Amino acid sequence: MSKTLLVVENEAALRDLYKRELEASGYKVNTARSGEEALYCLNHDNVDLLVIDIETQSKSDQNYLKEFLDINADIKVIINTSYPDFNPDFNEWSADS
Repeated sequence: MSKTLLVVENEAALRDLYKRELEASGYKVNTARSGEEALYCLNHDNVDLLVIDIETQSKSDQNYLKEFLDINADIKVIINTSYPDFNPDFNEWSADS
């Protein structure tokens, strides 16, 4: 049984690239353009891995990530960002668990 991945990426070309490459590797891949779409997917599908693009200018991206973990605390997450100054304090989240 293949694992289901959810790729959250606002750029269509990157979203499509992830989908093609990961499906070619045998994964079932769902995609979302936004945190809101991702919340819908997480509430309606069993997702094994979340790949999320985070922009440091958008605090909402980080807030969505917390919501994703609230839905499924066991989900594995890969954070993809092109911003070298991205450095969240994940200890804050673990205190809420």
